[in-house]
Parts: sequence; C-alpha cells; structure tokens
Amino acid sequence: MKKKNILIMLMFSFACQASYLKQELDLIGNQNVSYNDGHHKFFLYPEKKGNNEFNEYNLSESYMSANHKYGVIERRLKAVNEGLDGESSGSVINKCDIVDLSSGCIIYTFESDCDVRWNGNALVSDIHKLSKEKQSEIFSGILLLPPDKMIKQLIYISENKNLYMGDSFFLNGETYTSCFPINKLTESKMNDVGYYLSQGGLNEEAISIYKVIQKFDPNRIVLMLNMADAFWALGQKQEASGFYKKYIELMRVAGKENKIPTKVFDRSK
Repeated sequence: MKKKNILIMLMFSFACQASYLKQELDLIGNQNVSYNDGHHKFFLYPEKKGNNEFNEYNLSESYMSANHKYGVIERRLKAVNEGLDGESSGSVINKCDIVDLSSGCIIYTFESDCDVRWNGNALVSDIHKLSKEKQSEIFSGILLLPPDKMIKQLIYISENKNLYMGDSFFLNGETYTSCFPINKLTESKMNDVGYYLSQGGLNEEAISIYKVIQKFDPNRIVLMLNMADAFWALGQKQEASGFYKKYIELMRVAGKENKIPTKVFDRSK
C-alpha cells in the first residue's frame, strides 16, 4: 500500500511540473506571457516601460497542442504612422509565435495574418498553406539567429537608420538563451549580442541577456561594465553605480586599474 501511495505522489509531482504558458502582468506591470516549467519561470517578451502601448500578447484557451509540446501566442504589433500632412494613423499587424514548451524557445513566427490553430498536434490555417513538409520545417528548427549571426544582423541594422532593431530581437533575454544556452563557448558571443542591443537603444533587452550571463559567470569583468552602461542609459543611476563599483573592484584584482575609463569613476560615486 505504501509503494502505491509513493507511485501516485510521483505521478502527481510529474504532472504538476508540466510546462505551460500564462498570460499575465510582468514585473513592470505590462501585459506579457510567462513560461514556467516547474523549476524556473521567465517572461517571453521584453519587460520595458511603455511596451504594452505597442504590443499585445494573447493566449487562446486551446493555445497548446494535444501532446503539450508546443504553444501558439498571438502577438499584435501596433504601429503608428505619420503622414505627410502631419496626421498620425495606426495599424495593427497580427503575428503568431510558436513556442517549444520543453524550453520556452520561440521556434517559428508567422509574420502576418495570425489565424493558426491546433487540430490535435497539427497546425491548421485558413490563410497559410501548412503542408506536411511545412509542418516538419516549423517543428524541426529554430527561427532565431544564433549569437554569431545575430551580432552581424544587429551591426547591419545599426548602420541602416531606416531599420528597427526590435524587429530582429523582439523577445526577452531568457527566451533567447533558452534557444541558445550559455556555456564557455557561447558566453562571449552572447555578451556581444547584449552589447549591440544596448548600442541600438534596446537596453532592457540587453540587460535581460546580461542577467542570464551573470548567473553563469558572476565575475565576468566586461559584463559589469556593459550592465552599468545599460542601466545608466536607462537613467537607473543607482543600479548603474553598483555595477561600476563591481567593475572597478574586479579590474583592481586583475591588476588593470590603469585601464579603467574615467567615466567609470565619475559614475560610481
């Protein structure tokens, strides 16, 4: 009888740890979608002030495939266009993100006219042609660019002022790193992704990546400077000061105090 009770408890525990998505407010108070696998939780999209003025995220009651492996999120982008007469007009673009529920990684995005839904474990649509070959393509790959290619994309966008970096990086750092986990081989490239996001004005997105790197390598020297600069750019000077101080401390331990930029000492006060 005792073995049977233990088995039931284990089955219940396993069921409770199943991954799922939830539409809720993030830490800033914006509408967002969280991923939870029973061990850790993160928001899929950027947590930034004013973000919900431009984006809306929706989960239907049947967002999950029958085998509970994938989910569909409707992402509405609100664009404001200013005409030659100075009048502003708004437009809404509907997109759909397909999420791998084993990791929280966004593996595919339908770029327009989001009407995809589940029929068992298969996606169906009245607009998009979803052949077996297309379904295989969607579920076998990752839409997002890996760090080395993402860096090239971000540099290209930064050199072309008519392009918006947020179109290429529309997600939270933890979502991106769930697709491309950080290790000793990828740590430097991932740091560079954060750097170029920050240079492009996406400081919240950069910080979300930096925080994941910090968990992996809490004493990475250049990371302290990058985080400080990103917080400073957001006007969060108290947070920035703490990371500038940590950067100074680590540089002194490394015997590189003479290479610390003057601005760091000024901003650490």
